[in-house]
Amino acid sequence: MKRANLKRCTALHRRSEGYVLVTTLLIIAMAGILTVGLARHSMNLAVASMQEELELQDRWGMLSCQRFAFGASGRLMRKEQYDRQTGTIVVRHKDRTTCTVLLGDHEFRIRLDDESAKLDINHLFKNAKRKTTQSIIRKYCPDRSLAIKLSPLNRALRRKPTEDSFEAWGQVFTPTSAEVGFGAAIHGASDRLTCWSRHLNFGNCSDEVLFESARVMVGSNIAKQLVGNRSQGISDVKEAVEQTQATGDQQTELKRYLRDHSTAQSVWVQSTSGTQSRHYLSIRESVTGTLSRFYSFSW
Repeated sequence: MKRANLKRCTALHRRSEGYVLVTTLLIIAMAGILTVGLARHSMNLAVASMQEELELQDRWGMLSCQRFAFGASGRLMRKEQYDRQTGTIVVRHKDRTTCTVLLGDHEFRIRLDDESAKLDINHLFKNAKRKTTQSIIRKYCPDRSLAIKLSPLNRALRRKPTEDSFEAWGQVFTPTSAEVGFGAAIHGASDRLTCWSRHLNFGNCSDEVLFESARVMVGSNIAKQLVGNRSQGISDVKEAVEQTQATGDQQTELKRYLRDHSTAQSVWVQSTSGTQSRHYLSIRESVTGTLSRFYSFSW
């Protein structure tokens, strides 16, 4: 009897040892799984934190560059030239200036543009047929990675409900494929095109832009005369317009559109860090003498 009880106790003890062993192995396995999960979660948090830090640095650098460019635009766009005939320093204004800034491991390429020296798509769309507008846009933007779609802002959302209005590049162009870098493509397209200048700076725009802008309003002959008058040294808008063969109404329209100063400026900032690159665009459009409207985009 005692021997039987001893065998039974020994069997129970062995079963208990097996149960403890299995439980211990399960606990060790669960601890390992939890440790791996915790390590993976910690790594994901570290990567996300690094990414957020890079994005914060990128954003901070972009805003700093934009504020600097807009704040110093008067000085940056000013160019002094020596006039040999008069022996004096003549102050002129540039239509573009560029610079590069290094902030940590980020490189920021800044491009400050005079938007009033560019060909305004709203002006073209208002004064020319759709096909003519598309043809002119393609002439100034030969990049086939961008398709011209010309989809103005919804009428209910327009600032002027009676007029079509383009207030974003996505309303003008669309990428031809998903692989196209839209920001880089728009950076090139905006070289001589704009959506944010309701007036043209007569003294700062190129002959081509002046001709195209005037041609859709008053025809090729008068546009050539206007360009010729400016080439002969006539810098006053009123005088240059009145010395053309334009009718009274045409002269009024030209004088209303042409200005002797700029009403809009833009700052492009291309941020590069390692293999990552982003494009930021900010436009400052003058509404009144002291009030400005800002537009911001990023790609």
